Amino acid sequence: MKSRSLFAAMIMIAAVLLTACGPLEIQVEPPATPVPTFSTPVQIFQTPAPTQAPTLPTPSPTTLITATSSSPDLHLKTGTALTIDQVKMFNDTQGWGLGEADNNLVQRILFTNDGGRTWKDLTPAPVLANPPQDGLSALAHFSGIQNAWVTFAGRSPSPDSPTLVVWHTLDGGASWEKSQPLDMTGVQLEFQNPSDLGFLDEQHGWMMVHVGAGMMHDYFAAFTTANGGQTWQRILDPTTQYPVMSCSKSGYTFTSSTSAWITGNCPGLMPYLFIYHSADSGTSWNQVTLPVPDGKPANYFTQGGSIACGLPALNLGDEHELSLTLTCTNLNNSTALSWIYSSSDDGASWSQHPLPLPYTKIDLLNLNEGFFVGSQTTDPTAAGAVYHTSNGGATWAMTTSTAWTGTPNFINSLNGWVIAEHNQVTAFVHSVDGGKTWGEIKPVIGN
Repeated sequence: MKSRSLFAAMIMIAAVLLTACGPLEIQVEPPATPVPTFSTPVQIFQTPAPTQAPTLPTPSPTTLITATSSSPDLHLKTGTALTIDQVKMFNDTQGWGLGEADNNLVQRILFTNDGGRTWKDLTPAPVLANPPQDGLSALAHFSGIQNAWVTFAGRSPSPDSPTLVVWHTLDGGASWEKSQPLDMTGVQLEFQNPSDLGFLDEQHGWMMVHVGAGMMHDYFAAFTTANGGQTWQRILDPTTQYPVMSCSKSGYTFTSSTSAWITGNCPGLMPYLFIYHSADSGTSWNQVTLPVPDGKPANYFTQGGSIACGLPALNLGDEHELSLTLTCTNLNNSTALSWIYSSSDDGASWSQHPLPLPYTKIDLLNLNEGFFVGSQTTDPTAAGAVYHTSNGGATWAMTTSTAWTGTPNFINSLNGWVIAEHNQVTAFVHSVDGGKTWGEIKPVIGN
């Protein structure tokens, strides 16, 4: 395996907390509905450094560890201010989050019952007992109010990162069970950086673990589970004789128990789009050819030269449904265009529609309805805008312009949350009118 490249450095940088230069004012209107009450204008404060699947063996009960501890409670205390890094709401009031507190290097598993104003720290107690010196980052999949999976890795990825396990709760975080360790036998490790943890149903799940980078490669091990995360089977690793190890990965998902997808974003580095499909649960992989956008030449993806195309995001993976973002940059004038690609038949056919802004973070309620927060540029100081579609992206309506960008999470056509970002400072904001107005939530640990 080659020495760590710029990509590996980017992975390490992404694992370190962001720092900012000072407070930032972002003027927005308060929500039209008075509950919950927000401060206005929004102030973004300085944040701390940021067919059938294979049958797997059923572990004996002794391989599962319930997260109980008799040691002092290391969870965050009532009133502790939080930075919310990720949110997944399931109704107006209840949802999960990932977040952290000042001077604490363990990213926490959080739950709210009041729309994000107060949170309970539900991090598995054994994880808090002896974290590595550089702290821990969390990767989670939340499938409901009661059901969640999470794994933890060192914030500064290295070969000496803790052995990866996946924790699972069926009772809303009151108790956790630990999986058997992920098998990395024979895998050369530069670091361990997990991504793309997901579940199609209560039993079938997947996860990718990045283990090295170099020479335009993103080396990884891919895992699946067929028993709810108790045990994990490695289906891909850097010894695999497939081209899936090249390119920076942007997504890994299953759309049935046997149908898997891997996407990548490496515009200009290869004369084709990086998208691969497996129809046999990951045993074999084939490259997929997407139709070119309407009005573009047949060789738009492969012409090279001034046009560089990639797939920066996998927006939705669900049963037989897939949504991707395509972005193409004109290297002559540094302009970019983006499209949303969707399939409702597991990739047999695709629809594609242009996006009004090239750089977006999309949240789809389903293949028909969704929101995005986007910008015309990747400049972290650039203004943004919120858009909504109700026809699969055929048309997009701008709901408001903003001084920030960020990752949205909507539960319906009106109620949504965003981790707002501007120049490396963040705020947690909420809308109750479909993104027209936004107000800040200042989250804390509740009683």
